[in-house]
Amino acid sequence: MTGKGFVTPKDIEDASKKAIPLMIQIIKGNWDAAHAELNKLRGTQYSECVDLSCLPEETRLSLPLIEIGLSVKTCNGLEKDGITTVRHLLSETPHSLIERRNVGVSTLQSIYECLGKIGFHQ
Repeated sequence: MTGKGFVTPKDIEDASKKAIPLMIQIIKGNWDAAHAELNKLRGTQYSECVDLSCLPEETRLSLPLIEIGLSVKTCNGLEKDGITTVRHLLSETPHSLIERRNVGVSTLQSIYECLGKIGFHQ
């Protein structure tokens, strides 16, 4: 990025080139390859350039829970109950989620925040 916080067309082009391999792997559902691409981006100024809400709905519904920003603890707890994807998570009611072990009000809020970030609002 250029000085004083200005973003140039070149900055946008560079970010796009770095994010495209990750987006391709996510769209294809190649999660191991997507993780490898994401690890390449981590720690760079481009790590926030991937907006999962822009993916097709079917792709977003198929995302593993860890991919939407939920904590490992929350993901592990939900996965033990068979909730492994966004689709599974959206099929649950707030009441059914909060009845689960280790899911309290703050965890429920976090779940809905993460869902909102990928385009699924309450």
